Amino acid sequence: MNELVAQFAEQAGVDESEIIDRWRGRPDRIAEDLFRVKDLDTGEIRDLKLFRPYQPKIMHAYFYGDASTLNIYKGRRIGVSFIIIVCEALDGMMNGNSFFPIVSSKEEQAQARIRDLKTLFENAKIEIPFAKTPTQSEIVLWNGTRYKAYTGNPEGARGDDSAKTVFIDEMAFLEDQEATSRAFSPFVSLGSQGLMVEVSTPLSKNDLFMRNHARGTETGYDEDGNKIGTISIQQPSFANADEIDVEVSLLEQDVVPVRPDLNIEKVEEDRVKDPQGFAQEYLCRPIDDSYRFFNEQSIVRAQERSQRPDYQYGQYLRKQPGVMRTMGVDIGIDHDDTVVTVFDHLGEKRDMRYFEVVNNDVLAEAGIQNPDRGNAVHVAHRFAQIHAQMEVDYVILDKTGPGETFQRIIEDKLGRGVIGFNFSDKDAVNEMMGDMNAALRNDRVTLAKDDEMYDQLASIVKEQPYDGAKPKYSGKDTSSSGKDDIAMATVLGAFPPGLSVQPSRRMAVREPEEVGPSEALPAGVEQEPEPVEPPTRAATVSFGARSVGRNGRRTYTPRYARRRSPT
Repeated sequence: MNELVAQFAEQAGVDESEIIDRWRGRPDRIAEDLFRVKDLDTGEIRDLKLFRPYQPKIMHAYFYGDASTLNIYKGRRIGVSFIIIVCEALDGMMNGNSFFPIVSSKEEQAQARIRDLKTLFENAKIEIPFAKTPTQSEIVLWNGTRYKAYTGNPEGARGDDSAKTVFIDEMAFLEDQEATSRAFSPFVSLGSQGLMVEVSTPLSKNDLFMRNHARGTETGYDEDGNKIGTISIQQPSFANADEIDVEVSLLEQDVVPVRPDLNIEKVEEDRVKDPQGFAQEYLCRPIDDSYRFFNEQSIVRAQERSQRPDYQYGQYLRKQPGVMRTMGVDIGIDHDDTVVTVFDHLGEKRDMRYFEVVNNDVLAEAGIQNPDRGNAVHVAHRFAQIHAQMEVDYVILDKTGPGETFQRIIEDKLGRGVIGFNFSDKDAVNEMMGDMNAALRNDRVTLAKDDEMYDQLASIVKEQPYDGAKPKYSGKDTSSSGKDDIAMATVLGAFPPGLSVQPSRRMAVREPEEVGPSEALPAGVEQEPEPVEPPTRAATVSFGARSVGRNGRRTYTPRYARRRSPT
């Protein structure tokens, strides 16, 4: 510490005693005096300015709290992880030969914290030498202090030094919180100065992170003055978090962000996509393991718009200039339904022009003898008819499970304008569900008037798993029919991943592949019949993912036998 005081006093041109008086008991002042950061607006390097009161509060809890665990239940986008890095930077500078493991669920996230440290040291107002050239995963200072990035894999924790502080970033998103905690706890069990710092936005209401938070207090002592061992701090993204109505635009109510530079418009985008998720992640409100995702009134409004006299709907509707037309397909085998939806995309608007459940009656009407809705060739024949009749630009096909076979046969039928989508890609599903929810709430979607469609959309539940970091969406357990195929096809057609934000943007192009004679049809699949109306055009793009079954999908006996149209 004396070395830092002397160096800073010399550079500032003041007496060392003045610096000692200024810094005594104030790690926040030390940080602001020593460190500089890049301005997010200008890109220029400027003095670090903490966001008060919560960042200094966290720093004081880190340095002076009487507890072995510091648990911070935080809102998004407020720099809590960064301020812990600032604490560790100061701690390591003042206490040589210390070790600071930084743990995260993903290697790149832990390495990002190492980059934050490196940037702080390199841009500091005083010289902070490295003992050796920093790597992506490790920094060693001139005084022997070491910072190292770890993933949450417990195996990676073995064989290293005891730590002064273990920082677990976004703890709720670790694959196995208990195993990681057990693995890294021995790092801080030696001596009396070890500290475990747990920081996260929430994922589940009763995981280890939240249980640790509930056990602690802001002081680390209970009401009777007994030491608990855990300091718990809850810090929402807004100072008036309890007053915010999650169903009202943030731009239309008084909100007080805890950091003045918080981009409210960006946060509003998150709110409108998922108000309940916004409440959990930004406002630190109690967590629901699952909740109905789409707003029912917004679905009603979307269906009512299709009842206007001037609204056009039907499988023979010609496409207007400037419109991109997509066909969303959810493949169903056995008791699930195969559903086709067709949407016109124009700017941010999504207008449903047609949808049907492809069953045996539909296939018979399409001219197929001995129709079998489980036969990929028969189903592909019907897709080709709709594709040609409605001048579809892109076909977005559920490629999970049996969809893989369907995709190859349908590609042979339509060309390479088929986009295979994997419903096991939870990030992509989360994106398109959020886009659909936002568009419904902002009245940018028009849907066919259909009771079953309404029920399935209104029944979609967002599930927050206890043991994973990705949400799941399903309506199987909550819809009256026990199905969600219409809902999935609707979202897929309206907001296919890769086309949901900028419908006109180019997608990755792949040259058409030649089909060799060895690629015979699967056993039990009949030779395809000639289409009644052959496709007139096809896009030439394609992408796909691994074929994995959609986990947890329940099956039921089909309830509806014929395709539907608006009533």
